[in-house]
Amino acid sequence: MDPEERDFFAAVPVVLPIYARIKDRISALAPQTRVEVRKSQISFIDARVFSAAWLPPRKIKGRPEHYLVLTLWLGYPLEGARIAEATQIRPGRWTNHVIISKIDEVDEELSGWIAEALDFSRH
Repeated sequence: MDPEERDFFAAVPVVLPIYARIKDRISALAPQTRVEVRKSQISFIDARVFSAAWLPPRKIKGRPEHYLVLTLWLGYPLEGARIAEATQIRPGRWTNHVIISKIDEVDEELSGWIAEALDFSRH
């Protein structure tokens, strides 16, 4: 992990291990993935951006004290308790926001969604 990535999480270092696990999963799926640190998010790029990790800009009632959000671009909306929001940004393209507050939430289900987003970015 480079210093820019670490600096991104300076305000909430408790979520850095979660990010590291996500990055490891992505690297295992697609070692060629580029990481781009921006002001508001860290983007994961293959053919195009397929996922992004970001921190909530403010506290939201009912959500964990510390967490990161992983956004996945897919051709459909994800459903379930883990999904904070799914928004259609144009026909056939959805942003799906997954709240992750514990390292064990970076599991096989999430890895499957990441793999789908990676595949979706290639078509």
